[in-house]
Formats: sequence, C-alpha cells, structure tokens
Amino acid sequence: MITEIYVPRAALPRFVDDVRTGFGEHRASVVYGTIRLIERDDESFLAWAGQSWACVIFNLHVVHTAEGIARATDAFRRLIDLALRSGGSYYLTYHRWATRRQVEACYPQFVDFLRLKRKYDPDERFQSDWYRHCRAMFADAL
Repeated sequence: MITEIYVPRAALPRFVDDVRTGFGEHRASVVYGTIRLIERDDESFLAWAGQSWACVIFNLHVVHTAEGIARATDAFRRLIDLALRSGGSYYLTYHRWATRRQVEACYPQFVDFLRLKRKYDPDERFQSDWYRHCRAMFADAL
C-alpha cells in the first residue's frame, strides 16, 4: 500500500534518516520509495501541497491478517508523525489509518470540508468508504 509524505525540502535528509532508523527498529517492509519535488497548491480546499515540498512516496508491504494490518497501521502512523515533526504533511486519501489528531494537524480545515460536503450534498449521494470513515471520525464536530 502506498502513502505520500510531504516535508519541507530542507528537512528531507533528516526525515529520510529518521525513517531509516525507525523502520529498522520496527522492521517495516518497504517495497519501494520514490522522492520527487512538488509545488504548492493554492487552488484546492483540501490542498495536498500546502507549500513547495519534498514528496516521499512509500510502498509498504501489508500482510492481510489482523496482525499484519495492525503493523501497517502503526508504520503509516509513524510516517505521518515523522512528517509532522519535520513540519510536513501527508496525502489524505491513500489509506484510512491516520488518527484524528494527525488529520487535524495536517488538514485543519477538514471539519469545514465535511460541513461543506453536507451543505452541497445533503442527501449524501456522493460518498465512498473513505468519506464514511472520515465522517464517523469527526461525527462529534458535525
């Protein structure tokens, strides 16, 4: 399963070093990784690029057992925490394993997005597993 992690470009070497150390300790199984530079998105309400970032794409091997999914959940959450410590973020929709704290830290306008979604789609005709997961996560704020 993939995720994209965004960090300030100057923070990239330290972030990669922290990931290497952490994944070695926790024995995460990285299938591959890619680094690219991305530019700030000034148009989207839930902008995935809040600034010009270094983007690190991780593809982690996920064993589809309860234990394997728990390990993957932990690995993806650790990556997001490392991004946050570096002043970064993550791509919102690749997986549903971010905690509410992580979503709010990376996308502080997320509750507003959910409210607007309900305003413009009051019957919730357009939805997905991801949307339903997020709606449930933030139900107390809606």
